[in-house]
Amino acid sequence: TIQGVDPNGAAGQAGITAGDIPVTINGETAAAFLEKQKQASAISGLSITDITVSDDDGRLKTASLDGAEQSKDSLVEYYSLLFVSIVFWATGFYTFFKRPENRASFIFCLCGLAFGILVSTTIARNCLIPGSSWLAAVSLIIGPWVLFHFFLVLPEERKWGRATPICYAIYVFPILTVILFFAAGSAYGQVTPWFNLLRLISIGLAFTGTAVTAVINYAGAASIRTRQQMKIILLGSLGALIPFLLLYLIPKIIWKQSVLPPGINVLFLGILPAGMAYAIVTQRLMDIDIVIRRSLVYGLVTLLMVAVLSTVIFLLLGYAAPLGDRGKFLIAISLSIIAMILVGPVKGRIELLVDRLFYKDRYDYRQIIRSLNTSLNTMTESYEMSRLIVGTAVNTLNLAGGCLLVRNQYDELEVSATQGVFSDIEKKDTVMSLTFERNKAIEFPNTASAVYPDIEYLIPLRAVDREVGILCVAGKASRQEFSSDDLLLLDGIASTTALSLHRAMLIREVSMRDTFVSIASHELRTPLSAVLGYADLMARKNLPEETRTQFVRGIIEAGDRIASILDDLLNVSRIQTGRVVFRKDNIDVPTLAKERAEFFKETTDRHEIAFETEEGIPPLTADREKLGQIIDNLMTNAIKYSPKGGPITVTTRYDGGRKVVIISVADKGMGISEADQQELFTTFHRIQRPETQGIPGTGLGLYIAKEWTEAMGGKIRLESELNEGSVFRLEFPITVYSN
Repeated sequence: TIQGVDPNGAAGQAGITAGDIPVTINGETAAAFLEKQKQASAISGLSITDITVSDDDGRLKTASLDGAEQSKDSLVEYYSLLFVSIVFWATGFYTFFKRPENRASFIFCLCGLAFGILVSTTIARNCLIPGSSWLAAVSLIIGPWVLFHFFLVLPEERKWGRATPICYAIYVFPILTVILFFAAGSAYGQVTPWFNLLRLISIGLAFTGTAVTAVINYAGAASIRTRQQMKIILLGSLGALIPFLLLYLIPKIIWKQSVLPPGINVLFLGILPAGMAYAIVTQRLMDIDIVIRRSLVYGLVTLLMVAVLSTVIFLLLGYAAPLGDRGKFLIAISLSIIAMILVGPVKGRIELLVDRLFYKDRYDYRQIIRSLNTSLNTMTESYEMSRLIVGTAVNTLNLAGGCLLVRNQYDELEVSATQGVFSDIEKKDTVMSLTFERNKAIEFPNTASAVYPDIEYLIPLRAVDREVGILCVAGKASRQEFSSDDLLLLDGIASTTALSLHRAMLIREVSMRDTFVSIASHELRTPLSAVLGYADLMARKNLPEETRTQFVRGIIEAGDRIASILDDLLNVSRIQTGRVVFRKDNIDVPTLAKERAEFFKETTDRHEIAFETEEGIPPLTADREKLGQIIDNLMTNAIKYSPKGGPITVTTRYDGGRKVVIISVADKGMGISEADQQELFTTFHRIQRPETQGIPGTGLGLYIAKEWTEAMGGKIRLESELNEGSVFRLEFPITVYSN
């Protein structure tokens, strides 16, 4: 019997349908024609020029196929199938080249190849291309099992599926099926009934395994990324299958015709591989529920607007006098204007209703993010912003702790705010070590708890292609798991935080540049004016020798001041470009500290400079010249910020337990506030208080002291209270530092 007919072709137009019995083929009886082909062991892929068939009522139908052209509908169907096969191939290869290290991307590439061949061979068989039927049979057997394999290796946390060859055992049955197909599964170019049943069993097992694995992947997902991937694939599957069912398959079954033209319905299947490819490639945490929410909102808006406008039109047409073309035009324009005015408020009200009914937690979270963003926009100090950000995350989600690391002006990560468990110094060090390693596998949305149990998520904060910090959060204090809404809140806090910190960094950089120009010009102008003034007086007047000598000394002092400022600027430049070279000298620390104390005794009359030490301090390996300059910078600050005089004590001692040499400089000056201590060791920072007005300086001395101390393996610490004085303490371990 006739198995299938193109309804748009010449045979279909002649009334030939599936089930008709062939009477003659190509001018001879059907029995003689088929017997001849059986002897040649080939039936499929024959060229038929004319055919006569008999239907169930015995009526004869004849169709001449010689030279008949394919219908437009058939061509549309062929091109649609070709497009879908190209989509399978393109998405497969794109995914593999985009993420070649991912096992799932490789398997998906094979999957796209198999299903692309399956679709394209449908065209090839109709075009009588030799071997296409064999290729279609093989791809139909292997393709579903490759899809099963893809879902097995998709979750990144499923190590056994990715690292071991055990998954390849699923191919034993389909390979045996393919071997049976070539051995005895076909006769005269057609699939035998028993093999067709075996093939259906193979396909059924593969798709059943795929469905079960997909459910397990979603329900038992150990990471939010796997759950997100399954949501994306589900959305893509629905986008491909629902239009195909509603617009083609169901109408075809019920009304014997499809809604769309033949072939167009196949295009929807291209959405399926596109969704699977996006699920593998995307690294961004997205919320599929947002898509559902927006669909619900816009669907309700559309229904409500249609109902309102339809009611208005019904009332106008039903109760008003007959309208002419002009009246209808004016009504159409009026309704369009009303619709444009109403759509915004209606959408807002429906969004509010949907959020409060179905997305209560998410609605509250959006309010929190909006409030956080408003508060951050009123702040400019990064440490205030950091405390607010960490507090918002910890208090809203009931976290055991939180920690925010922010990049400073030297592009280094430093702890800006902590709360809860991360207030402990050891845990701060742990966070810093994890951020230095920068293992992408433990960064959000992946969890970091596998590496360090106290840390749940490490969230990089990026804005305008620039990383501005890292937000580190512990697990919940209640030990509950994070929901998808919780992760959405963390993602929203991270986005808001990144933009706010980036804005604060830009403000700081502009401020630093302006401060540099202001301080450099002011500090250089004063000694330069002295040089020019003395030189001008000496050039225009015949001064006594004593006065000339005094002016020369003034020029030398001003020149030394200019040289000191330029040295500071050059040192800052060398530090920031990594061009500082340190010598390794054996230093007798008490001797060096005493020399510097004695030197400063000669420079001030209002201060009582004392030196204290103890016996048994071992020699220190460091750069003697730079260590001396560090002590000079601390002494200079102690003198400048003790304008009323008072004691300044330089002390050296040795902590044998920690094997650390300690040098301290203590004064009884004006002290330093907690706010100023946060920025004290940064470039160009000056204490802005009424009593500091008129004190010269570039704000570079303490920055240079800190950078050199840390470069030589030491630390600089500060203890200070406002109006009570300050103690700067240098601590150097007795080890040889790396240059």
